[in-house]
Amino acid sequence: MTTTTVLTEMQAQAIECLEGARSAGVALSAHVRSRGLDLRRIYDAIAQLRRRGIVPPAPRRLKKPTASVPVRFAKVDVRPVVVAASLRLRLTLANGRRAELEIEDLGQLSRVVTALEMSAS
Repeated sequence: MTTTTVLTEMQAQAIECLEGARSAGVALSAHVRSRGLDLRRIYDAIAQLRRRGIVPPAPRRLKKPTASVPVRFAKVDVRPVVVAASLRLRLTLANGRRAELEIEDLGQLSRVVTALEMSAS
């Protein structure tokens, strides 16, 4: 810091917190909270100091490498799947009788309805 740099009280307090946290080996947030200070105001003051070049940029955090699993490929044979779509019918016939049917082929539907109508007459 040069002699011509004028800091506000909050900026001076922010620099103290930064140095205190580094020397104690703890996170800045933990250090600030332990002193009972407003964390948001300290962060804002540090951001101002970084923009002015008084405080160096924050160190980049490196991502921890994830455990790598070897990639394996398997030969897959893709075949179309035929799904039997069934149709469930609940019918009330003209004579009051009820029927519940499950039809797998829609071509059967007209034959079933015709047969039910004939037997109902």
